[in-house]
Amino acid sequence: MNVVHSTCFPSKLAYTFSGRFHFQVCLHIEPYFHRTAQSIVDDLRYAHQRGYTTHPAYFRLSASNHPTNPKTSLPVFFIYDSYTIHPEQWASVCFRNMCTCTSVLLANGSTTIRGKPYDAYMIGLLMELTDCRLFSSIGFNGGYTYFIAKNTNQP
Repeated sequence: MNVVHSTCFPSKLAYTFSGRFHFQVCLHIEPYFHRTAQSIVDDLRYAHQRGYTTHPAYFRLSASNHPTNPKTSLPVFFIYDSYTIHPEQWASVCFRNMCTCTSVLLANGSTTIRGKPYDAYMIGLLMELTDCRLFSSIGFNGGYTYFIAKNTNQP
């Protein structure tokens, strides 16, 4: 989301139409220059502070694998090209009680999002079958792909 591009998100318009047509909205964070797990934490915090993730039309999912409260409903974020950030950085943001790293996804990471007001249901881009195991181990809540047809990511 990078704050430079945040003015591109027409939140009022998106939320107005989502209510009218009975659908929900979530954010897809594209790559940007110097993107890191920590800069994405800043993006999550920014989206929360701007009220995007607290709006009733923002898409939320129950995080059954949430480290502290499995009944928690979290705002969903899709992270495009998540593989460009080293797994140890993600673990520092996302994870549960497994490491003493600077994880953003693990609950015990020093920079974790878990349990914070801007905690999120994080979905990374799957590129390989092994990514499912990797994502689970570093604290992502899920994965997605758009490579549905055989050999779509082949030249």
